[in-house]
Amino acid sequence: MAGAGCGVGPCPVAVKELRLPEHISEQDRRNLYARMEREARAAARLKHPGIVTVYNPRG
Repeated sequence: MAGAGCGVGPCPVAVKELRLPEHISEQDRRNLYARMEREARAAARLKHPGIVTVYNPRG
């Protein structure tokens, strides 16, 4: 349901992308996008050397 990849910038970055099946309803699609955004915002609040830093949850 989600994929991850690498990017290039001033420092190494990781990118997580939500991939949804085409057959799901529009309501389910909105719910999954909202859930991913909530999770990204929660992860962005965490500060620890062992946790990846989230810089821009909206991309």
